[in-house]
Amino acid sequence: MRVISNFRNIFSIHSNRISTIVMISTIIFITIDITIIRIYFYSIFQISTQQRILLYFVITFGIVIGQFFILKYINDKTSESRKRNVLHFKKITLITFFLQGLILIFLTITSSQIYLQNRYTTFSIIGILILSYSSASFYMLILSAKLISLLKTNRNYLLFFYGVSVLSIAFNLILTILYMSPYLFNQPQVIKPYLGYVTPHVSSVLLKNIQIPYFISSITSFILMWISTTLIYRKYISNLNWKYWMLLIASMFYFAIQYIPIENAFIGLKHSDPLFFALFSVLIFTYTKPLGGLLFGLAFWLSVWSLKRNNIQVDQMSITAYGIVFLFISAQTTELITAPFPPFGVASMSMVSLASFMILVGIYSSTISATRDKHILLKVRRTIEERYSLLGTLALSENRQETKKLIVNIYEKIDAGGYDETGIKSSLTLKEINEYCDEVMEEIKKIHPRNHKSQ
Repeated sequence: MRVISNFRNIFSIHSNRISTIVMISTIIFITIDITIIRIYFYSIFQISTQQRILLYFVITFGIVIGQFFILKYINDKTSESRKRNVLHFKKITLITFFLQGLILIFLTITSSQIYLQNRYTTFSIIGILILSYSSASFYMLILSAKLISLLKTNRNYLLFFYGVSVLSIAFNLILTILYMSPYLFNQPQVIKPYLGYVTPHVSSVLLKNIQIPYFISSITSFILMWISTTLIYRKYISNLNWKYWMLLIASMFYFAIQYIPIENAFIGLKHSDPLFFALFSVLIFTYTKPLGGLLFGLAFWLSVWSLKRNNIQVDQMSITAYGIVFLFISAQTTELITAPFPPFGVASMSMVSLASFMILVGIYSSTISATRDKHILLKVRRTIEERYSLLGTLALSENRQETKKLIVNIYEKIDAGGYDETGIKSSLTLKEINEYCDEVMEEIKKIHPRNHKSQ
């Protein structure tokens, strides 16, 4: 049995390393993809069409393989939630897998057209945009509603800020569809190899009315997420190194500076090499949201390490962290409205829906798990205090083991073997429950020293 246990531990460690490698690789592929689409106009003259197509296929293949792995990863980690149908997980997971399958079919059609016919249709791009962004906004709206509803029983300002942050992201995703669709519908139905890019003239009242709200929602969603992340750092990671705080402040400054005219600071470079200045500016501001996403995700990883939780909470927080990183990197492919050839950015766009689903699964599961942990610990404390009022401090100490057995029974009754109707497993272990029992008993001794001495 010990050999089997050791084998499982080794396999678990190996599996976690593979997961980390695949996640990081997918992040790298998406980052390269959005970088190319951002600097496409400045770089296309440097390489041939065949080289661009080869690069497109390498990036798309890397992102698609990453998506298959992530789907399997989520499927494994949410198996118990699906069995108990928490948050209608069974239906939502089936819908997610179905929609992601459709998105990958559209992506396959686009890639096949490029490979076989040296062209692609904008219909597939529009299909990926609508499916990916609409489902992503749906997940964010569900999560926002759930987090805000939890405020009725758990008045936590973090729940409020994350609920509002997620809601602002949902609106931004919806506005992105309304912003990009008119441009794509006005592109030629068939896109063939060409140099440069074409931004169609769209005289749409809807587009004119949507531009300012889209611009505002993009800024608001980032700022609200930044505030929520700051609150996590402040509440759960109080002993955090000052370097992380500096990074967090720098990320906001980095994000804000793109909306400040900085041409005068680089006036010499602008006149001496305008092409390099344009490329430099685009690259600098391409990474504002990806770096912000990394810091937002880092907050969840650091929270786990700070709280020293077990694998359950590590899984929940990791899914959330990766989802946030994926979303903030992949959801910035508006340059696809120019219909480049090949369509760099479309593979990243296909990741938006899956990233949002990861955030829904991770944040909701960890929130419910933390709420139930708090409920269990409160019940443990009340039980010990009630036994103290009956037995006194000395008798309570002498009956420590009986008290712990009672606590274990209470834990199993509340947690129903680790799960209740929510389908979310508590992150507390029996060892942690016993340690908490000892802490409460010692606390009672300190509060009532005279009672302890008299008995």
